[in-house]
Amino acid sequence: MLSYRYRIVNRADRARRSCCTVEMIPTTGHQTSDLLEVAETATTGYVKVHGHATFQQAGDLRDFVHAQLAARHSGVLVDLDNCSSVDSTFVGTLTSLTMKYRRTGLGCLKLFNVRPRVREVLATLGLTRVLEICDDAGNAAAANYSVLATAPRSKIDIARLMLTAHETLAQLNEQNAVEFKNVVDYLRAKLD
Repeated sequence: MLSYRYRIVNRADRARRSCCTVEMIPTTGHQTSDLLEVAETATTGYVKVHGHATFQQAGDLRDFVHAQLAARHSGVLVDLDNCSSVDSTFVGTLTSLTMKYRRTGLGCLKLFNVRPRVREVLATLGLTRVLEICDDAGNAAAANYSVLATAPRSKIDIARLMLTAHETLAQLNEQNAVEFKNVVDYLRAKLD
């Protein structure tokens, strides 16, 4: 199955408003260094993010966390120590999943080992007030991790995932609403 890479191109127009276009670029698939490893205990799910955390891993992360919620696990710990960068779809998905976990009252989704570059992206989007970031993840290092198999996704599924992630980010604050308005509008139009 042919997969796609999306690139959001930002540029300022004459009125200094943000202007975005989304390019869809065919690719041969995930880079081997950009992957998720997962583990489970009786009560907790664990995720290690490697390389660039993008929309390509966001759907698999969402599916794993939904499985943890269905199993009524008390939380998911996400290790970002080996994560070199994040895109807006990935962090929007993390945010959406964090909020979903909170609404269930079962537990929480926590990030740990967050690198300075990734923390800066989270802070810029106002996510450090929403996402739980901790220094210590307890038993996470002892978990028996395996590479999470990637599920093939259609262009429509990817667009829906991207739309949900960007709507979540846009709802958090006015700056994000302005920043992601054109992306949300574009994706809504593509899905109509």
